[in-house]
Amino acid sequence: MTDSQNILNQNNSDSAKKSQTCIDSMNPSEESKETSVVQKTSDEVFPVWVGDIPLDTTDSSIAGFFTKFGDVSSVRCTNARGKQKNRKYAFVNFSSSNAQKAACAHDGIEWRGNNLQIKFRQTAERWHQIFVGNLNLNNQVELKNELNKLGNWKIQGIRMRQGQGKNKYAFVFFNTNREASEFYDDLSGKSIKGQNIFVEFPRTPEERAALKAGIAQKQLDKAKKTVYISSLNVDVTEAHIEDFCKQYGEITKVKVPKDKNTHESRGMAFVEFVRKTSADKFVDLMLQNEMKINESSFKVEKSKINLTRHLSRKFSNGYNHAWLGRGHMSGRGYGGRGNYGFAPWFWSW
Repeated sequence: MTDSQNILNQNNSDSAKKSQTCIDSMNPSEESKETSVVQKTSDEVFPVWVGDIPLDTTDSSIAGFFTKFGDVSSVRCTNARGKQKNRKYAFVNFSSSNAQKAACAHDGIEWRGNNLQIKFRQTAERWHQIFVGNLNLNNQVELKNELNKLGNWKIQGIRMRQGQGKNKYAFVFFNTNREASEFYDDLSGKSIKGQNIFVEFPRTPEERAALKAGIAQKQLDKAKKTVYISSLNVDVTEAHIEDFCKQYGEITKVKVPKDKNTHESRGMAFVEFVRKTSADKFVDLMLQNEMKINESSFKVEKSKINLTRHLSRKFSNGYNHAWLGRGHMSGRGYGGRGNYGFAPWFWSW
């Protein structure tokens, strides 16, 4: 597969898309309707996002603190919304990039009993984060030191919180989805100070609904590493697909569903990679280049949780199973057509 290998080498750069969304109230790009009471006129500003500030903080007090780093053009404090109402954050705009850099260099500085989060405000991209749980550590500095022993990742920040009992959990932040995925892949199954840790992407509403419907976490993790291939010729076998896909990463399993009556291929396949980064790269490359598997053209996309109006359905064995699938609101159902998408047999490998 020389052509495939050449394309892989030519497209090794990160193509992950960026968005403005971040978790809960930690979003450095989140806007507020409140009007600042500390303002100066400036043609250009250099903003930072400040988190974990005391709840009684005012615009004037936070501005006074940040003037040590340089001229402050404006400040806006706001209370977090939703479930995070007991938290407060601020946007501080400097009149120079040097002041902005000086402030960000003091990320974690103590002020009025709180360790402030100080981040470059990036309105065009989000902080990609990974949840790390079951931590028996004292603080985020200790966690950073332990992570440095395990690997070399481009970590932009760490936010640690007290969990249930004596253990803590943390969110580890990255600039891109690719960097976050590499961290997720590398850290999965690892332990810190002899204690097994949990590593997850923050759950989407669909994943939370799936868990409530009875889907196991390991099945959700499997979905992140799985790609869905469609529009295949019926003579394309699992061996053909595996030979093609393994050029892009180690494969866990390939499944080609068969028609229950004719026992012929249904022209689609699920391919589970060992690493999420391999699955992501495969999809990106196939979307950018027209490739063929055993002379068959095909379409590709990431496999997703697919819970529509009906979160579960009874099978002949009397059990209820939530439906997982390729991420569309409608499609072929198991054994027919309907609004369920592909799946249960795939997840029961």
